[in-house]
Amino acid sequence: MKNIKKLLAELKDGANELIASGNSNEKSEGNGRLDVINQIEAALETKLIRILSPDGFSINIEGTFLNKKKALEFYTNWSKRFEAQGHYSSKNGKIPLNELKNNCQFINC
Repeated sequence: MKNIKKLLAELKDGANELIASGNSNEKSEGNGRLDVINQIEAALETKLIRILSPDGFSINIEGTFLNKKKALEFYTNWSKRFEAQGHYSSKNGKIPLNELKNNCQFINC
């Protein structure tokens, strides 16, 4: 990861040199490169989220979510499956639905 960050820093320096050149075509090229570099840096910083049930199993067969919002949306739909019985049946006993979220683990990967 350090090598990728070093490379991105070097590319950013090159883009900034183009922007500083004064030539409008080179400025435009530099700004375009800088935008792409910034997007790559943001993607590298993205943390995936995994949700584990109270029993330690992933609640999503696909594993992870790209952001907290998507994870919470999935959790909400998943938890609705237990509304008819009024609780989640854990290996440690029944968990009331209003306590279910606190018994799940939201893990940054």
